[in-house]
Amino acid sequence: MREEHSFELQFKDWKRAGYGNKEISPRQETEVKRAFMGGIFEGLNFLISHMDNPNIEVEVNNAYKFLKAFHENEVAINNKSPFGKKYY
Repeated sequence: MREEHSFELQFKDWKRAGYGNKEISPRQETEVKRAFMGGIFEGLNFLISHMDNPNIEVEVNNAYKFLKAFHENEVAINNKSPFGKKYY
């Protein structure tokens, strides 16, 4: 049996934060997992594409500000964090 990657463990935490202990269909879980892993992939692509950029700190800071505002908006609208209780 293989050891789960840390991304898989993060996905489980993330899914639990979004869906609680509700059962979702295998198809829906697959799509949610694809979205989660796609987000990680895009994040890595962002870092790779900016590694030689002398303004990487500015770019990362801008991305952080955007995601922080997104998170705050989600909390304000839904009264819960899409990233789990540790961020709310």
